[in-house]
Amino acid sequence: APDCWMRRSPITSSTGARHARSPLLPQLNPSSEKARLVGSSTHCTDVPSTTRLTWRKMAMISHFLPSTALMRPSGRCSAVAALLALAPQHGVAIVHGRYSHVAAQYAPNRKHPELFQPPSVRKWLHPDFLKCVDDMVSSSPDDATQSLMNLVRQETHEVYSFPLLTDSACKQLVEEVTNFQASGLEARRPNSMNNYGLVLNDVGMRESLSALQSYVWPVARVLFPTEGAQLDDHHSFVVSYREDQDLGLDMHTDDSDVTLNVCLGEKFSGAGLTICGDVGSPQHRIKSHTYEHVVGRGLLHLGRHGQRRRQRQQLVDDYSYRRRHGSDDLTEGRRLNLVMWNYNRGYRQSEAYFRRSYRAESRPPDAECVSYTHDRDYEQIRGAYPRGQEHNAAKAWCPPPLARYPGFEGVPGRYRSVD
Repeated sequence: APDCWMRRSPITSSTGARHARSPLLPQLNPSSEKARLVGSSTHCTDVPSTTRLTWRKMAMISHFLPSTALMRPSGRCSAVAALLALAPQHGVAIVHGRYSHVAAQYAPNRKHPELFQPPSVRKWLHPDFLKCVDDMVSSSPDDATQSLMNLVRQETHEVYSFPLLTDSACKQLVEEVTNFQASGLEARRPNSMNNYGLVLNDVGMRESLSALQSYVWPVARVLFPTEGAQLDDHHSFVVSYREDQDLGLDMHTDDSDVTLNVCLGEKFSGAGLTICGDVGSPQHRIKSHTYEHVVGRGLLHLGRHGQRRRQRQQLVDDYSYRRRHGSDDLTEGRRLNLVMWNYNRGYRQSEAYFRRSYRAESRPPDAECVSYTHDRDYEQIRGAYPRGQEHNAAKAWCPPPLARYPGFEGVPGRYRSVD
């Protein structure tokens, strides 16, 4: 329980600040290279009966580099405790602290209990996909690659689709999500951009989705030999688009190494996926393809590169991600997609993860590829901001000053002292 974390004797950091240490893992050395900071709990004097959780991306410990896991108290907060976790080779089931009780509370009300049993995941899989994966396991590398190429369809550069889930599995997953939403239990947003959906890891499906990841991994390993060499962690969620909710999603890149996106249904019109170029390339904001979702069909593409501290002389260094894409507005019905952000912990600690460049854009962007969240020239290309999004102009970053195309007339954004 978070409350008991405050009963530990404080420890002192190298800066002299006093901190509380979690008794959940009392044997863990905070300076160990195997330690990961996965969240913290803060007790504030203005809310004396409450321990407020301030977790950061709890489901994805692979995001965190080795850390001493010490945090300073601030404001009216009288004590801070850091939660540490080991990062073994095969991952750890970490659940967002605020929602750690949800899976247990929901268990008696599950509509399809078999969805929560990892051995049943094999029954989810489309027969063509299952045959391909079985052949890949038992064949030579060359034959395995050929078997896969017969299954997948290349939608555009480094974006592939293939039959993955059966119609019955998609139907059950939709019914399970709908059943949970009717339960009244608390659920967190899938990510920082989608307002509607469900984090499946929080409701007890992490192990089943890890099993699904193990089936997808041989495919990712062939298509993306570096990023997909191993997949040892994931953040899995369902996103929902409906006329009275989110209609679409602004241009963005995924916080993953390899992204799996599977349409579950239901009936809908519109809501395609517009795919643009790689961030940092001259074609970054040039339209590449529009993918039309098909129920049960999986889409696999790369997520992002790493970040290093931005140097004053090179203002592009914070922004090296991969494929820019966005969801077109839905015009009718409801669309639900299962999204799995896959992580390769070894890749994230390699030089390849941080190796990148950012070149100037060759021409003005295509209107479909411009983001009202990120782009400094949104008004120049698209006109007025969508209602309620005008504040993004002050923090927009794309393109960085060194990557502007000829004729750029965007706002300074976060580069007010540079432009």
